[in-house]
Amino acid sequence: MYRTHEEHVVSGLWGRERVHYMAPSPDRVEEEMSKFIDWYNTDKPISPVIRSAIVHLWFVSIHPFEDGNGRLARILGDMYLARGDNSRFRFYNISSEINRDKNHYYDILERVQHGDGDITEWVVWYLHTLLAAIREASATVSTSKTWANLSKCSKDTAIRDIQDLLEKHILIVDIPGAKRPSYSINYGGSTDDIMKRFSDIAIQEEAGGFFLTAVLDGKTKVRERLLALDAERYQKGDLPMEHLLGKYCTYMLK
Repeated sequence: MYRTHEEHVVSGLWGRERVHYMAPSPDRVEEEMSKFIDWYNTDKPISPVIRSAIVHLWFVSIHPFEDGNGRLARILGDMYLARGDNSRFRFYNISSEINRDKNHYYDILERVQHGDGDITEWVVWYLHTLLAAIREASATVSTSKTWANLSKCSKDTAIRDIQDLLEKHILIVDIPGAKRPSYSINYGGSTDDIMKRFSDIAIQEEAGGFFLTAVLDGKTKVRERLLALDAERYQKGDLPMEHLLGKYCTYMLK
């Protein structure tokens, strides 16, 4: 059933709360949801991606239930993205990307919900977030499960393969003992040798992703997208720059 009480999105300590958004009063919810459902189920000459953005904003603004409105908004948006793909296979996850950028998500929601009805800023942010999710999916390389999928073998076989490559020093563990293991190819050579070959090294954040940029031997520009896990570990200081260069750039060395 729909909520039967006023719904305010607030933050802050008791007595010093800040109201970010006031949802429609309970007596309006059924009518607002009827309009929403009719629009959702009617074909419109609008891109499914744009409709996905509108659906998410519209539903979370009505806030029809006591709990779970954000999750349902993401699910309904995902449904339109799936329709747009015209495929039962989809390898990106915009919901995860939204959760990764929750602070910005709430900020832009508040601005748009307090605006004059122009949702352009929200749609642009949503499209950038979707692009980041697609890039993340294309760059993600996990552990034994991904290995098993790529090699079309069982997970047990994948684990044995990884262990064999570790014993032969073909692979190295990025962070020994980490709960989320990741591996790099051991190209050989010391980290000092690698660092001497690269200059103007930097980590840049663009469209929700992280990129390692540098110049090799003073002439070749380098731009490599970092896995989210590696970017997170670099920011925390667990992965030093020389390790990232060794992981992402030594294939360029001769």
